[in-house]
Amino acid sequence: GEGVIVDDQIHRFSAPDDKEKSAYYSLHLHPSSNGEPIVNGVYGRWGRVELTRWCSRQRSGMTPEEARSVAASIQAMMKRMTDEERAGQDKARLKCRDLFATSPRAAAHPYLTRKGITASPATAISPFDPYPGWLAIPLQDAEGTIWSAQLIADDGTKRFFYQGRVKGCYQQFS
Repeated sequence: GEGVIVDDQIHRFSAPDDKEKSAYYSLHLHPSSNGEPIVNGVYGRWGRVELTRWCSRQRSGMTPEEARSVAASIQAMMKRMTDEERAGQDKARLKCRDLFATSPRAAAHPYLTRKGITASPATAISPFDPYPGWLAIPLQDAEGTIWSAQLIADDGTKRFFYQGRVKGCYQQFS
């Protein structure tokens, strides 16, 4: 595997149970009054509530200035992660807009037949790699904005659109 990088940037990696790089971390190095640097950071999984904050030293072992520095770096890391997640979601939204605007509609599909579900008018067949030919079902919010898609193979294998927003979205079937 790759080594851990301490550079204030967001690094993606595959957790043991992942097929894609859905885990992340960001670490910051602080100078300290005793010469032993303090490392702190956050790690978690995109699209999940999981977020863990970590620091190499207990707060009780820091000067007030060191504690403020650590707290400020955590806030900055969390803002970067939120900004990156939103940018990724917006990129996915635009790709899904194009997918559902230009792709052929899916009147029938083996998955829908097995489930006894009628395709909604927006359901399409994906032209995109790595899932060409897969059923594409839009995920939309309450205002009707399509933010992502669930992609389903003939055999029922399912994937969500990379970086697409899922929280607060739903799929509509007949």
